[in-house]
This record gives sequence, structure tokens and C-alpha cells, in this order.
Amino acid sequence: MNITKKMTKTSRTKKDLLKVRLQSLRLRNMLENTRGIIDLIDDGKEKLSGEYIFDRYYNVSLVDKIIKRTRRVVFDSSVLAPEGSQEIYSSFDKCKKNAEEFLLIPFTKKNITNSQNHNDEAFEDTPEYKMLTDALSWAGIFEQENRNSVMSIIGNVFDHVFLCFEKNKSDTNGTYQLEIESHGYTNHIELVDLGEGISEAKDGLYSFDNLNCKPLRLILEKTLENRLKSSEKPAKNWFAIITDSYLGLQSLEPGFSVHLETALMNNMSSNFIFLYSKNLNIEKKQLQPECSFINTPLGQLTWNNKINISDFGKNINLIGDILFSACSNS
Repeated sequence: MNITKKMTKTSRTKKDLLKVRLQSLRLRNMLENTRGIIDLIDDGKEKLSGEYIFDRYYNVSLVDKIIKRTRRVVFDSSVLAPEGSQEIYSSFDKCKKNAEEFLLIPFTKKNITNSQNHNDEAFEDTPEYKMLTDALSWAGIFEQENRNSVMSIIGNVFDHVFLCFEKNKSDTNGTYQLEIESHGYTNHIELVDLGEGISEAKDGLYSFDNLNCKPLRLILEKTLENRLKSSEKPAKNWFAIITDSYLGLQSLEPGFSVHLETALMNNMSSNFIFLYSKNLNIEKKQLQPECSFINTPLGQLTWNNKINISDFGKNINLIGDILFSACSNS
């Protein structure tokens, strides 16, 4: 049986669209700053390899940049989910104070000799190396040793924000609705277009061909038929915020928490895939090796940044398989 895809236009007030646009912008800012923190931590880990020369000022700058990024993440999360954000701010203040007292002040006071005098000293024994390991431990590279790290705050932030999204998802509606049916099984996707995600229908009648969102088309076009082979599956509901290059996809099923944020653009450095879920346990071997995984108290964050179109297509298809299969069997 072939898949049938039907798109219809519904109604939504401008006020609602503005709220969705602001929420999407804040969430993308939060993701961008979190990606920035991960990049800073990865740069620090690379410096520990011994192939790079760095001094105490690198360590001070690293900590300072991570603090600034984390402050922005916490602020955006408080705008997205104000209720309960005081605890997150309190955790951030403690983490920042620890950095100032045990990292920044000692870093600037330590008398570190010039690198030329380190010729007879093992790299791992230099003050710079020890300072950097302290900074990365505070940031979260050694999570089992530092439960009050930056990355532990990040994990709590995402749990808090998406838990609030979960509470409000029953009232979620789109400007368009896409229905995909096969073998008596239908996916309903509520769509909100924030810019060129759906082309205007000249006759007022919409179809799947009017969908311009590249990430969503990649998920729905190629392997959806294989995902929907089994019969007697209940209908599943989704909510998607889209542009031509961006997709924010959320499951509307009660008790099934999953949120996908992704962008596919001409600039490879801007491409990313982010997935948060409390229900899925995705293993690293299922996706490309460049993916990173961060466990939160309630779920898991999966990241893939700066990826080319080929690898993007592979990963987004695999994630589509995981999402629809897991949701179907839940």
C-alpha cells in the first residue's frame, strides 16, 4: 500500500505565531550557546594532548568564556520556562563562584615560568597542564568527580525546559496539518511555518509538494514506508516548527518525551542535529562517530555539529527510524 500525504491549512492567530517565533529563537540561542560550551571544552581537551603550547592566560580565557556562555544558557532557559528557574540560577551562581575562587584568582596569582624553562619537565607536570585539568574538571569533562560542574547545570537546564514543554503540549496547534497514512496508520504533524517552510498554494489546496523544509522532507521522504509496515498501530501526533532549512520537532504523545532540533544550510559549519529524549536510549554506534552524547538527570542529549550534507542525511534518516519505530512500539 502506498503512503498518502495530505496537507491542509488551519487557522492560528498572529499572537500565537509571535509566541512560537520567540520561543523558537530563545531555544536556538540556548542550543547555540551550549554548542559553544561543548566546543570550548573540546578545545581544552585537545590542548591536553601535548601537541599545543598554551599558557595560564589561555586557561583564564577558557573559564571566562564558558561562564559567559553558561550565563546566556541559564537566561534563555528562564525566559522559556520561568517557573522553577530560581534553582538553576542558584546553581549557576555557585558554579561561577567556585570558578572565581578556585580557578580564576589562583590562575592569575600563580607564578608560572616561561615555557622555555619547561624543557626538563614532563608536560603533565607543568602548572599550565594542571590548571587546565582543573578548569576542565569544573566544566564537566570529569563528571563523575564533579557533580556541580557546568555540564551538570546544562543537563538540569534542558530537563527543566523540556519538562515545561511537555506540560503544555496538549494545547499545541499548527497553522498547517500534515497527515501521512499507510497501512491504516496515520501520523498527524501540526506545522508552524516561520519562513519559507511551506510554499503558498495558488489554488488554496496544499499537498506534500508544498513542504519546503529540507530536514523534515529528508525524514519523511525516503524510508517512512518501511517504518509503517505493521498494521494496527495507533495514530501518532507531532508538532513541528519549520523554515526551509530548520526543523524543531516535538512528539505530542502523552508520556513520550522527544524533541528534535536541526538545521541544514549551505554553510556546513551551521548544520547541526540535536535530540533530547527521556524515552529513547540511543547508542553511539547507531549514529556517526562525530555525535556526542550527554546524559541529563532525566534523559539524554545527542549532538552532531558542523556536518556535511551526506553525513547529515545519514544521521537524520537514522534518527527518523529511531523516532518513528520507538514511538510506534511505545
